[in-house]
Amino acid sequence: MTVKTLPQVGRIEGVSLLGQGSDPSRLKVELQYTGPGPDAGTWYSTTMPLLDALYLLNLLEALSQQGGLDHLRRPPGAAQ
Repeated sequence: MTVKTLPQVGRIEGVSLLGQGSDPSRLKVELQYTGPGPDAGTWYSTTMPLLDALYLLNLLEALSQQGGLDHLRRPPGAAQ
């Protein structure tokens, strides 16, 4: 199996919920981000099922708690 790498993330710019209805298995999340350094002006987008996005959120929250990083959970650029 070959793994394809997405372009690196410089900054998360936003997310959108795609689809309609109350069935979460039919909804998707679109993530928009810009690249780092010289790619800072280039926008990228990826889409994933809502349930996978929520699972990713759970994984990141566990990583934050286990790594003692909860104090860093604020928007980029926010005062500390």
